[in-house]
Amino acid sequence: MGVVEKRKTERIAIFRLDGSINLVRMMALRDAIIKVMAEGYLQVILDCSLLCSVNAKSLEVLSSTLCRLRRFGGDVSLLALSSEVEETFRDAGVYPFFEHYTEELRALEACRLKRLAMAG
Repeated sequence: MGVVEKRKTERIAIFRLDGSINLVRMMALRDAIIKVMAEGYLQVILDCSLLCSVNAKSLEVLSSTLCRLRRFGGDVSLLALSSEVEETFRDAGVYPFFEHYTEELRALEACRLKRLAMAG
């Protein structure tokens, strides 16, 4: 798990997640998001295409990170959730709080529009 790409001019950070995420890995992801946030990257995309599972309790950490970003005009979008991971998000009650995309280009375009709306 790590920042694979930072789109500097658009201030979008893309994290590619893989394997399973437990509470410890989620806290590491939170710290990484806070770090890019401090660098001015307020739009974050979590590419979940290689993510096998996520611990439901750890989604509280992700939700609080989302709230933190939104206070500064940012957002976290989820890309390519498997049905198993989506079910965990739904069971934890946090699925509606995140925007979801199946294609990276659509996620990037939505992030660009949010950034423009905030600047406008």
